[in-house]
Amino acid sequence: MPRDYSGVELCSRYSRVPNSLGFCGPSDVQDSFLKCILEKECDDARSSLAKFEGLYPYLDFISGKHGRDPFDPEVVEAYWLGNKLLDGFSRAEFSGHLDRLVSVGLPSFLADKLKKNLPEAPFPSHLFNVVFVGVGNITGSVLPNIENMDNCRVSCVEVVEVRKTALFTKHNPLVKKGESLAIGKDVEKKINYDSRLFRDLSAGDFVSVHWNHACEQLSNGRKRRLEEYTERVLGGIQCFHA
Repeated sequence: MPRDYSGVELCSRYSRVPNSLGFCGPSDVQDSFLKCILEKECDDARSSLAKFEGLYPYLDFISGKHGRDPFDPEVVEAYWLGNKLLDGFSRAEFSGHLDRLVSVGLPSFLADKLKKNLPEAPFPSHLFNVVFVGVGNITGSVLPNIENMDNCRVSCVEVVEVRKTALFTKHNPLVKKGESLAIGKDVEKKINYDSRLFRDLSAGDFVSVHWNHACEQLSNGRKRRLEEYTERVLGGIQCFHA
């Protein structure tokens, strides 16, 4: 059964795996994420998430435009999955955001290139960062190739079979299409699964995936928004990295 989460818990669900892999955020904070998810005690997780080099500037950028807290649930959802809070950002606003990303690790020469090629409708979302700014380009932790982009983007998969520590799913991979990226046809994929984070998960359900780990069971609304903004982001940009 899909559930509503606090903004910090939702963010913890998507941030814990890349952090455990050493890709982003401070070390030794995994316990704070699990404590937030499993026990709903989230103060330490919030403090940890505020130190993520790429994540927090985006949350602050979205929340600042709309007068909300960076960990407002809709702000967090906008960044990770997509929703209406992403709409209406200008090229000038995003250019200023790129300057902030330079201050936390994005190479200045790359920021200058990106500014010249910003689409008319830039989205301050995780997917936009992955495929346009380039996965790993802020922290230098991973190579910005299509395999890592597909692993890093948040995708929606349909559960075919639930096992103790894995889900067998239908997954639509990211594929190169000329100078752009698109979503490919269904393939079977095994996804890592921590049953403590879910309840009543079964075949036919849809879950979100980040770095090959299941994050949350998606409601119809979240699934629709993720698919909509994935299409809008990919349809509006040229990829420089894959």
